[in-house]
Amino acid sequence: ENVFLKGFALQVVSNRTDSTPDNPVAVQAYIPKAIEGQIQNTGLFSVDSNGFVCGASTPSIGAIGNEAFKNVRNVGTLSLPKDVKYIGDNAFEDSFITSLTAHGLIGIGNSAFKNCGSLASVTVKGDAVSSSLSVIGTEAFRGADILTEFEMPTSLTEIGPGAFAYCKTLKSIKFESGGHRECKIDKYAFYDCPALSEVDWNDGSASITKIEKAAFAMSSSMGSMETFRFPEGSSSSGLTLEDCILAGRGALENVYIPASSYGRATLVTFPEKTFLNCYALGYVEFEDDGKYSCGYIQFGENLFAEVANENLYVRGPMLNARLDTAEPRKSTWETYSVAKPN
Repeated sequence: ENVFLKGFALQVVSNRTDSTPDNPVAVQAYIPKAIEGQIQNTGLFSVDSNGFVCGASTPSIGAIGNEAFKNVRNVGTLSLPKDVKYIGDNAFEDSFITSLTAHGLIGIGNSAFKNCGSLASVTVKGDAVSSSLSVIGTEAFRGADILTEFEMPTSLTEIGPGAFAYCKTLKSIKFESGGHRECKIDKYAFYDCPALSEVDWNDGSASITKIEKAAFAMSSSMGSMETFRFPEGSSSSGLTLEDCILAGRGALENVYIPASSYGRATLVTFPEKTFLNCYALGYVEFEDDGKYSCGYIQFGENLFAEVANENLYVRGPMLNARLDTAEPRKSTWETYSVAKPN
């Protein structure tokens, strides 16, 4: 079931019979149709006499249905009006779409643009008044091989599991400036993106509440990321970190953990496999704002077990919230000698 289209059924409008294996075209076109008793007029949509969901003022399509353009070759540049709020599951999977512009979206479904190897440009920011995109579904852009950058709007609340996994040329992720809603990054969201070198949280304005397992990890290639800065976290909900977030980033040299809500008020354990196979890591800084930045953070003895750089230096504040010597201050943490791959 597509969570974005709950309360809708997908109504077949027309069938196309001029499709051949060498030239597939849209076989079915869909318009969301309201299921009686499950959706009401919200001001965004109204239901016409045939049960079709339209814009509140003038008739318009409010969503693109599941698999509507899956495997379709003759889809190129797509510009969606603000009335289109949802793109369904697998809507453009394995299609030849080259660019997407959509300023009114609320949700992008699971695998919506999976394996779209020609997709080079995506613009989903809101208009000058506000942003609207809330959720990017599971594996929504997985395998979009030539996509190089993506800007996250301030309205985003979730980047789904594997949403951008295996995007080979994705170099930059930027969070739009302005006050962000609280957002979590699900497991494997940016997994195995070897070209990824920049994650810009926009000076802490991105209110990230959680980064799940292996969100930025690599499988075999070392990747090109040399510097990574963790986000500030949410001032109200804090920040939760799961294991293996940067695992396999063999080219990573510098990591910064900002003076934020992480470990400020309650006891947390920094995930022990965060730097798994980060062989070149040389500098880790827990930034000090004079207010016990390292707070109640605990560290496992194997946190740097696979770092081969003998000059690894860990820097942090003098004292933690318990007025003990803060562990990051112990710049002589043992670095275990392991062989660095050729």
